[in-house]
Amino acid sequence: MLSKVIILVSILLISLVSQVIAVSTIPGEDSKLTAMKLDPSIVKQKHSDAKNKYLVAKNNYITLKNEFLTARSRWNLAKSIENKDLVVEKGKKFLTGSINKITKQLQHIRTRVETSEFIDNSEELIDELDLHITILKNSQETVLEVETQEELIAVSKTVKGEWKKTRLIVKRHAGFVLVSKAKAGIAKARKISGKIDLKIQNLEDAGFDITEFNERLELVKANLINAESSLKEAQEIYAGIYDSETAGAEFIEGSSKIKKTKSILKKTYAEIKDIVLKLRTMSTPSELPENSVPRGVI
Repeated sequence: MLSKVIILVSILLISLVSQVIAVSTIPGEDSKLTAMKLDPSIVKQKHSDAKNKYLVAKNNYITLKNEFLTARSRWNLAKSIENKDLVVEKGKKFLTGSINKITKQLQHIRTRVETSEFIDNSEELIDELDLHITILKNSQETVLEVETQEELIAVSKTVKGEWKKTRLIVKRHAGFVLVSKAKAGIAKARKISGKIDLKIQNLEDAGFDITEFNERLELVKANLINAESSLKEAQEIYAGIYDSETAGAEFIEGSSKIKKTKSILKKTYAEIKDIVLKLRTMSTPSELPENSVPRGVI
């Protein structure tokens, strides 16, 4: 505020001094006529006095001009420092928020991996997630200590690098979780079909015609093989997600294989349910496998 006042006052004074110089150095008509009648020594003295007044006015003008330039320079510097401080604070706030979001995403995936039954290398995946969570937490502490734009730029590069890596990790690990869930569905269907197969054999031993049941059970087994094949393709696609440029397309491709697997399983479970219901017409409920009609597996 003080710098702005100095600038305004300086501009006003410069204007006034300029007018003084103009008035001091341009004599009127009466002065000219009078000077002609005066003694040459008097004229010379008046000329010397006018010159001195001009030099004083000029020096005052130069002084005020320099003060104005100094005040303007200080004001620009203060404004620049103020803007830099604002940029640093906004940058810190943005980075802190971004780190929190990325960390929560990784922690969510970590929980899903840890609780998934059918991920063979879950410990290795958890270690990888923990490593990047630690890096992000350390970056968070560094961000809070940032004071200059240079420091902000340096830590933002680290966060940006981690963000690129975690994008790949999240897609890859999320894919593994989807595969694990589908594997659980297949495993349960196989377990139930095995119990049904045993029941069919018991009916055959009791003299029942089990031709239709065998044919339908073979269809179930064939569907499960197709589901496993589609799921294997999905897992291979997810496992290859390491390039940020192709990660999005690869995740979509893997997810389409998961969708195909789920569609096969849905039809398979519908078939299993129908087989079980028909078997109940030929036996008592206690003779059937427990929980033989699955619900909500996929």
